[in-house]
Amino acid sequence: MRELGSGAAVLAVLILLGGCNPANDDVGAADDAAETPAAPIGPPPPKRALGQWEHKITLYGETRTLRICLDERAEKLASWWNTAPNPTDCSKQDFDRQPDGTWVFYTVCRTKLGGESSSSGAATGDFSKNYTVMMTTTTQGSSNPQANGVLDTRIEATFLGPCPAGQRGGDVVLPNGQIRNLFD
Repeated sequence: MRELGSGAAVLAVLILLGGCNPANDDVGAADDAAETPAAPIGPPPPKRALGQWEHKITLYGETRTLRICLDERAEKLASWWNTAPNPTDCSKQDFDRQPDGTWVFYTVCRTKLGGESSSSGAATGDFSKNYTVMMTTTTQGSSNPQANGVLDTRIEATFLGPCPAGQRGGDVVLPNGQIRNLFD
């Protein structure tokens, strides 16, 4: 079992919360214009309530708790199913709501560091107060060797209310109290 040190925890959090290809929408714009985005299959996935969420993320058998301030922009970038904010970054986005209300998903997206990640899993909850996601992500071809491989993740999220004064959309409060913003 791998030990989840603070550097690995930050990397995992940014991979999970930052989608497959974070925010700089101009990067690769010329290349993206020639591509056709993959249309999502199935009903659109639910959006979360805007405000502060607490996430209990279990990776490699270790659970870390962090908080994220979601505004419209951060909700798009830090989507619960881990797809890229730009549809041309994903070749597949399949979502399906089961009769019991569970959302199942499968996505394939390019990563920020090169390579490709495929994520599959299931999510339950109402997305306005709480939800739980169980997913497996396989990354290959990344220029960061630590990002390659298979990662099983459990996320238990609880809505805490409005973002605290002084925080802005995309602020992530890490387990050590440090604040990092997804857009910086």
